[in-house]
Amino acid sequence: ENGKLSVQMKKTVVSVSKEYIISGDCKEHWREALESYESRLTAFAKTKKQKETFQKLKDLDEWYHKELSSALTRGNIEHQEIVDLTEWKMLRGVWRAQNKALVSSNPEKQVIDQSKLAFKEWDDGENIKNAINALSKLKGIGPATASAILAAYTQTVPFMSDEGLKAVSLPLAYTVPSYMKYYEKMNQLIDDINSKTTPKDRIPSAHILEKAIWSTTIAAQLNLLENKKEEEETEEEEEDEKETEEEEAKEKEEKKNKKEIKVEVKKRKRETKSEPLHVKKSKK
Repeated sequence: ENGKLSVQMKKTVVSVSKEYIISGDCKEHWREALESYESRLTAFAKTKKQKETFQKLKDLDEWYHKELSSALTRGNIEHQEIVDLTEWKMLRGVWRAQNKALVSSNPEKQVIDQSKLAFKEWDDGENIKNAINALSKLKGIGPATASAILAAYTQTVPFMSDEGLKAVSLPLAYTVPSYMKYYEKMNQLIDDINSKTTPKDRIPSAHILEKAIWSTTIAAQLNLLENKKEEEETEEEEEDEKETEEEEAKEKEEKKNKKEIKVEVKKRKRETKSEPLHVKKSKK
C-alpha cells in the first residue's frame, strides 16, 4: 500500500494546493491548512506499512517543527540532527536508503563547519544561494535537504518539497537554479496572498506557506478535503432537519394552545347559558 501511495503521489497534480489556498477567503484556507497539519500528517503516517515508521514520522515531524529551530541557535547543525532531518524529509516524501547512508557518512566536523558557513551566509545578507551551496558540499545533501536545514534555522526559507514545487508550477528538478526559482515564486505567492488579507491575517513566511501547501496537498491526495466537505454537508442537513423539527414542534404547540383556548371558550359559553337568570343579572 505504501508503494501504491507513492506512485499516486507522483501522478497527483497538486496545483490544487495553490488554488485552494488562494481562492475565496484565502486567510481561512491557509490557516485551516496549518491548523489541520498535524491531523493530516497523522492520516498520512497511517499509510505507512510499519507501525514503527508511523510513530517515527510523527516524532521526527514534531522535533523538526518544534525543537530543531531552537537547537540551531548555537550557529550550526550537528551530525545526528542532519541524519534525523534527512530521515524526516524522506518519510514525509520519498524514502531513499542510500541517501541516508551518504548523509550518515559525513564527518561531524565537516557537518559543523559547512553549516556554520551556510548560516553565516544567511545572517550576513540573506544570501540564499551561497547558503544552499555551502550545505550541498556535504555528501547526500542536495538543495532540497539544504533548504530544510535553512528553513529550520531561519523559519522563513521555504523547504523545497515536491508539493511546494508543483504548487508554484515548477518541475521536480532539485538543482540550485531550480531552488532559486522556487524561492522567488514562493515569496511572490506570499505577496499575492497577503495582498488579499488584512495585516493580522497575512502569511508570515515562505516556510509557513510550504507547510500549508503540504497539508492541503496531502488532504487532497487522501480525500480528506472531500470527506470534510461531505461532513459539512451532513452537518448542514442535520441542522436543517433540526430546524424543521423545531418549527413543526412549535406549530404543533401553537395549534394545541389554540385548540385549548377554543375548548375553554366553548366551555365558558356553555356554563353561561346554563346559569339561572338571576345569577346572570347579578353578574351584570
